[in-house]
Formats: sequence, structure tokens, C-alpha cells
Amino acid sequence: MGRLKNRGMFERVEEELRWVLDSDINPRYWVDDWIILPNMDDAKAIQLMNEEKMNGSTPILDLQKWSQDIRPTHRLAWVLLWGLPPFAWEVEYIERVVAEIGELVEVDETVE
Repeated sequence: MGRLKNRGMFERVEEELRWVLDSDINPRYWVDDWIILPNMDDAKAIQLMNEEKMNGSTPILDLQKWSQDIRPTHRLAWVLLWGLPPFAWEVEYIERVVAEIGELVEVDETVE
């Protein structure tokens, strides 16, 4: 199990981690900022964590073995805002709108 530095990366986790992981490790988003890294051996995990500690260049904050004690602390959800006037299509305004239900992680590419 790994924790992503950027929770907004969950949609493209495979592409973002392709350069960091071996081809037999196929990362999958689980919940919150957690990803599952099947088939990762201990040596690769140590190498990845050393790279992060030395350079901070990986998208993974930390790694740990699977445990039943791992519990999500957040839940990601898509929010579709109908009727939002175009002048309010700035990230700062959208953050204010969704603040009533949670924290904005990322806006859609078309909005950007």
C-alpha cells in the first residue's frame, strides 16, 4: 500500500507511476490517498522509499504492508455544478462553493 502525495492524482495513478514502478506492478487507486501496489517486493519498496527520502522525486509519500487496520479518512466524490455562471469558473470560487460539503481536490480539465 502506498500513500499519494497528491490526492488529485488518483485518476491517473497508473500513468504517473509508470516511470517509477516495474511493469509487473500495476497500481490501483483504493480510497482516500491510498493506492494498492500488487506484486511489489520488499527490495523495490525499499528502493522507492530511499529515492523519496533522498530526492523527494516520487509521487508516493510512504509505503506500508497491507493491514486490516488501514482505514480511509477521506472519501473522494465528483461534484457537478449546474448553473454556475462562467464568471465564477475560477478555482477560488469553485472552492468556496464546494467548501460546504468538503475540500476541493481538483477541477476538470475543461474548467481549467
